[in-house]
Amino acid sequence: MNKIACLIIAAAAYGCCRATAQDISAQLTAEMQADAGGHTNMSSLLRIDFMQPLCKGVRLDMAVISIARTRSGGIDDSRQGFSNIDEDNTTLAPAVAGLTFTSGGSMLFAGIRNMNEDYFTSHFMSLFTNSSCGIFPTISANYRIANYPLASMGIHLERKISELTIMASVYNGVGYKSFSGRQNVFRLCPESDGLFSILSVNYQNNGSTFNIGANLHYGNNVSYEELAGTATAEKAQKTQKKTATGAVWGYAELMIAPRMCAIMQYSANPSKGVICRRYAGIGLVRTMRNAELGVFADRAVYKDETEWAAELTCRINCLGRGYLQPAIHLIKNSDGAYCAGLLRMSYTI
Repeated sequence: MNKIACLIIAAAAYGCCRATAQDISAQLTAEMQADAGGHTNMSSLLRIDFMQPLCKGVRLDMAVISIARTRSGGIDDSRQGFSNIDEDNTTLAPAVAGLTFTSGGSMLFAGIRNMNEDYFTSHFMSLFTNSSCGIFPTISANYRIANYPLASMGIHLERKISELTIMASVYNGVGYKSFSGRQNVFRLCPESDGLFSILSVNYQNNGSTFNIGANLHYGNNVSYEELAGTATAEKAQKTQKKTATGAVWGYAELMIAPRMCAIMQYSANPSKGVICRRYAGIGLVRTMRNAELGVFADRAVYKDETEWAAELTCRINCLGRGYLQPAIHLIKNSDGAYCAGLLRMSYTI
């Protein structure tokens, strides 16, 4: 995969020599977390994006992320995670690095990519800080794939036809976050890592969004939740018998009144041996002049327990390109009931 890395670096050098406009941006998101038991944590995410046009219809896209937190592990025992940015400390992990080709309503990307760039990114779902309002746990809990903060080599296709958007991607079956070593993001090893493919169809009309999709994973059942990054996981990748497993999902954002949106989600993974089998969520979002207020509840069925979670949040736009967002979470699983809250601040330059 060193050849691929050299190709991307060469493209960057070539693009920087051309008289075309570059686009560089950075977003810093920081939050303070606390629960009813007095546990606290501070977590932050810095993302830097770079885009360089190379020629007509071709550009270089790159993005890196850095994560920092003050407490090792979470402040509660939730399975889904009430913060979608809180992860282990990470420095300059690649999220995107590759070439994008566009023509009319079509787009092709080849290189390093994170699934969160394209899938489960609808506007109203993205308001909530619950991790399950991103990639559903029937996928994220079952596979150690290119899901935040991990990325992997892959190809992403996108085609827009009027209000319809069709997306399809194929990734290396395991995600990584290093530039070098055995677990580098340039690794493409279907024999040991397997392959992960995903298909999504999105329809938008009068402010409402409808999405259905499915994924297929060919590999072993070493999940991110159980064995991520451990020596046991690496050994299992080589020795376990590979199987094909998959999930299906659908979600909708319905404009039921002016500035009022209802959210409905459902996903199932009927495959044998997976960690999370079913997931469902429902929510309501009210849009105001400079803020959005939302309430959301979900149910995730794991192989050994069922977890319920609810969230009340409000995102307040401020300082032009920033926002302030408090959120309160209620969580119930086999370990008990928990209450946690966070105050998030974000700014983009």
